[in-house]
Amino acid sequence: GGLAGVEGQGIRIEAEGAFDPIAVNDLIHELRNAGAEAIAIDDIRITARSIAVLGTSAIEVDGVPIGPSFEIAAIGSPDGLQAAIERPGGILSLYEQSIDARFVVTPVEHLVLPATERDLMPAAARPVE
Repeated sequence: GGLAGVEGQGIRIEAEGAFDPIAVNDLIHELRNAGAEAIAIDDIRITARSIAVLGTSAIEVDGVPIGPSFEIAAIGSPDGLQAAIERPGGILSLYEQSIDARFVVTPVEHLVLPATERDLMPAAARPVE
């Protein structure tokens, strides 16, 4: 859920290009669908409440601006994650063609992702006892 830092194997994606918030959100969803157990963008832990939006001067994730170059770390099966996002006709090839983006995907044996800094207390729900 993002409340604790985690470590494990996975992939690191160095991304550079003319991204919009929809492209960043789609990339996060693609990693989740590929089996990522935890994701961070530039050390911002992605949770179920995280969303990329257009801020006043840059794309923001959880209120933190990210630049035109950013790094995504995803914990999960390195082979599975890499195969899913680099598949022919997949999200990376689509972005490389449509928004002039460049990616370097690297399998990593040991990643450490931080806990979220967001308050994840529900606004409407409360625990059942």
